[in-house]
Amino acid sequence: MARQFGMTHFVNPNNVTTDLVAHLVSLTDGGADYTFDCTGNTTVMRQALESCHRGWGVSVIVGVAGAGQEIRTRPFQLVTGRKWLGTAFGGARGRTDVPKIVSPRPVVDSATLQAVIDNRYDVLARYAGSLKKLYREELAKLQDNASFKGLKQWLEVEAHQMPDDWRKRLDAMLVRSQSLATLYAMRAELTAVWNRTNASREQLVADLQSWCQKAEASGIRQLQDLSVRMRSYALA
Repeated sequence: MARQFGMTHFVNPNNVTTDLVAHLVSLTDGGADYTFDCTGNTTVMRQALESCHRGWGVSVIVGVAGAGQEIRTRPFQLVTGRKWLGTAFGGARGRTDVPKIVSPRPVVDSATLQAVIDNRYDVLARYAGSLKKLYREELAKLQDNASFKGLKQWLEVEAHQMPDDWRKRLDAMLVRSQSLATLYAMRAELTAVWNRTNASREQLVADLQSWCQKAEASGIRQLQDLSVRMRSYALA
């Protein structure tokens, strides 16, 4: 199977009677461009680095060594141009990048609903960030925007909790920006999904599915991203 994905050589270290690093350097005509350790064995980590090509080789540590263990090599291996890197999850950030890698469920189901409810504080925090980002974008488009500055601090507050002056300013801003008005209004629709204690599970699933469809059809990037993320929660 490995050969189907491009493997050209396989080396069993138990069958190599000479120095393993020297064998690999010879096999790859001066060393490999990239090497990866996935074992967590510090000896293998060093061998992977020293099997890299002098001048541009990169060795990446993926495996996790035991607590307290150290990796060692001669400084010469690095000053001659090799690079030694480490990575976790391939450099991806779990909360933001994994949903982009994992395909979201095409249809909201009970597992998706439960995952969204379990992560509702994360959902609301990200929703607030999306509101603030869109607010800044829309504010920049308005020439007479002086009266709308400072509204960002009130975007997370329920309308009835806002001072009258700021609520009027927000209402005026929402009239000027249909995109922001839609994003702002749909937050209340989303929170209603997990606040409706008298609704059946089937109805809540249908409501969440309807919200996601509406969000993705809105043409508003922030809503579309939020919907895709929520539909990916159950797969994490």
